[in-house]
Amino acid sequence: MASKVQKGVAGRKAAKALDLTPPLKISKIVIALDTITMSLRKRLMKSKNASTKGMSKAVSEYSDALKAAKKRGAYLRAKKMLNSATEPVKAILDNKDKGDWLPAAPKNAKIWLSMKLDQKKWAQTRLTGAIQEMRAIIFPNKQVQFDIAGEVKPSISSIRGEKGMDFKDELPSPSKKRYNGHSLKGFERAHLWGHGFGDEAKLGLMYAPKALNQEVQGFGIEMFIRDLQLLAQHEGRKVFCHCRALSHPPKGKSNLSPGKGELLISDVFYEVTYEAKDGRKIVGRFVASISEPPESKVLIDKDQSLLTEI
Repeated sequence: MASKVQKGVAGRKAAKALDLTPPLKISKIVIALDTITMSLRKRLMKSKNASTKGMSKAVSEYSDALKAAKKRGAYLRAKKMLNSATEPVKAILDNKDKGDWLPAAPKNAKIWLSMKLDQKKWAQTRLTGAIQEMRAIIFPNKQVQFDIAGEVKPSISSIRGEKGMDFKDELPSPSKKRYNGHSLKGFERAHLWGHGFGDEAKLGLMYAPKALNQEVQGFGIEMFIRDLQLLAQHEGRKVFCHCRALSHPPKGKSNLSPGKGELLISDVFYEVTYEAKDGRKIVGRFVASISEPPESKVLIDKDQSLLTEI
């Protein structure tokens, strides 16, 4: 199994292989994230030189200390929660068009029930309580949109390697899949809400370019969200997130089976809310689109994306 470092290198190589220049390079996003989290480091580490440390290092030090104190008990509790994943989250939106976090569905969209899928199967989570609302809708062109919202909780990634603890293993490998006549070899199965956010949703799993899944998401916006959750936990506060992803509509020669969850990602959206002393405020928004194969370019929407100080 590849280490985090190896995966990071692979992700960066994949990113370099794509034209990620317009309108904003990935490197700029990473720099922006690092700049914004300087104040978080100071508050988390409580030391003069904390701001000179990498956020991931600072957070890992705090995380390691936390794990050392609660390792055995936390492991058993998390394992029990994961093993109980047999029911759908109760807040899934099926017969109503909006929830506390999710806006009203577009008028021309239909709830995914019309696809005659096993809704309970696709509504499955790890029942940690992090995910509060989920929805899948279909547009007339057969493009699918997934929405997931809830509270970001401590990561449960430590046990995702155990058998049956990762929903993506139930999605066929993309290596032999084709979209519009083009091979998806080298693509990955990407979560919309994965273990790093303290829960796992089966809904929203899609095929994605490695550059998006590892570099832009895993080592970019999702890392920022995980770091922010650790700070919030340290300060007795909460972080909430609304995630959205859309698929490319069916096109040309393709052996993807949408009814089995075999979808190719076309757009991704994250909106992060922090529970500050004076109420909740949006501190981050990330919007990107992914072009069709064979280019599969990751394009960051600079106008719609934002990052702010807490």
